[in-house]
Amino acid sequence: HFLGFEAWAASPHGMRRTTLYSVCSALLLCLVTVIGWSILKLASLTADSEIVSWLALPVFAVLAALLVNPLQLIVTRFFPKDALVMNQAMIWAAVNSAVIGTALTAWQRLGSITEVLGFTLASAITFGVFLLAFAAIRERVSTSDVPLAFQGTPILLLSAAIMSLAILAF
Repeated sequence: HFLGFEAWAASPHGMRRTTLYSVCSALLLCLVTVIGWSILKLASLTADSEIVSWLALPVFAVLAALLVNPLQLIVTRFFPKDALVMNQAMIWAAVNSAVIGTALTAWQRLGSITEVLGFTLASAITFGVFLLAFAAIRERVSTSDVPLAFQGTPILLLSAAIMSLAILAF
């Protein structure tokens, strides 16, 4: 899953749902990282650190899968018109490489809970901004005259490539 495809798949009906999806993904990212990091830190007090490191990926993956359902219930409760589309999109968030990657990076490189919180919040905000940027690009492309050969996924891939080059410039 790369960021562009996820934004494209999760926002079939515009910026409103993409904004909601961004918030849900950011919340999931924060919860998985902070809770998983805390669990692994507690486990490393009693178990061998190498064993705990091997358990990091399964812990974060299971945690992401477990936390998606409560987020889906919250979305269904407060945003009933968007519930069907958002519930399908939240499954993408559970297996998103940004969620798992942020959690693994925090586990491997950060030592204190304040570092983890800062890193996770910055990652969540950045992730949300990129989701919104890709959704805006998608809306703009949908109203533009795109050649037939580039319609759909090809224009999305080109947009993602140009966006990645722009990110590298920073």
